[in-house]
Amino acid sequence: MRVGRDQFLRLQKRYHTDSAIGRLFGISRQAVHRIRVRHGIAPVADRHGRRNAEIARLYRQGLSGEAVARRFRLSTPHVYRLLAAGGVPLRRPPSRHRQP
Repeated sequence: MRVGRDQFLRLQKRYHTDSAIGRLFGISRQAVHRIRVRHGIAPVADRHGRRNAEIARLYRQGLSGEAVARRFRLSTPHVYRLLAAGGVPLRRPPSRHRQP
């Protein structure tokens, strides 16, 4: 794929992600990433900001990490990493062992 810096910037503005650009040209996300880095172009900034804020809001309202993960089609560990990175205090899961 021979793409100049200006053309790549236009593609990024329209398609936003390396994987979307890769699908357009039939190449992998990693190949697009290498081209972007070679041109010195940063990824689209904070493309998941709204989604992460919604994840934090739902978790703070009492939804479990697992329920949030299902809603956003993410893995449960990924949801907890996003919450921790966002400074959201994590709840301890209820104990599965009976207390005497």
